[in-house]
Amino acid sequence: MEGEDSSIHDAGTAESQENFVDADSLPPGCYNWFCHPAGRCHRFIALIFMCFLGFGSYFCYDNPGALIDDMKKDLNITNAEYSILYSIYSWPNVVLCFLGGFLIDSVFGIRLGAIIYSAFTLGGHAIFALGAYCKTYWLMVLGRFIFGIGGESLAVAQNNYAVLWFSGKELNMVFGLQLSFSRVGSTANFLAMEPLYKWVHNMGISGHQLLGIVLFIGK
Repeated sequence: MEGEDSSIHDAGTAESQENFVDADSLPPGCYNWFCHPAGRCHRFIALIFMCFLGFGSYFCYDNPGALIDDMKKDLNITNAEYSILYSIYSWPNVVLCFLGGFLIDSVFGIRLGAIIYSAFTLGGHAIFALGAYCKTYWLMVLGRFIFGIGGESLAVAQNNYAVLWFSGKELNMVFGLQLSFSRVGSTANFLAMEPLYKWVHNMGISGHQLLGIVLFIGK
């Protein structure tokens, strides 16, 4: 049985290698360049969407950092309570990243897994913003926890997509580009959220409702 299983695995590996199409082996033409999954332009478009997964996640992740003074003032929370909004994101992911990767490999698959983790990320940040709007601290903590369940596992799915779409000398460059674009999301957050807060404040809204609206817009 062991020899039979090994032969089946080798046959499957050989079949996948046989079906793999290198971009350099494609016939010339606009259709293959743009529309074939192995075409460079097609894979570049896929890379843009992969990068935006990390961009959006890190943009929302650092919302509390960009609005730290406003958040303490509008919600009347202490430094310790503010710190919990970050730690509640990090603590569960000591284990949940491993579990998220396992679920992608064995249960969900990469496409469904990416959709589920994106939904956790979006839903968690929506709950966080709702908690700020209602001035309900425990709801904000719950939202950050749910956001953390999706955020780091989404990064696992993002790396999985990179491995599926790119190989060889391209792969490390793609990993680096994804990481850089994620940090662009953090930078954009720090540049955008405070001006957005002031813009909404000029409309006559103030207090925790102002903070909640800004977080909803930032979502």
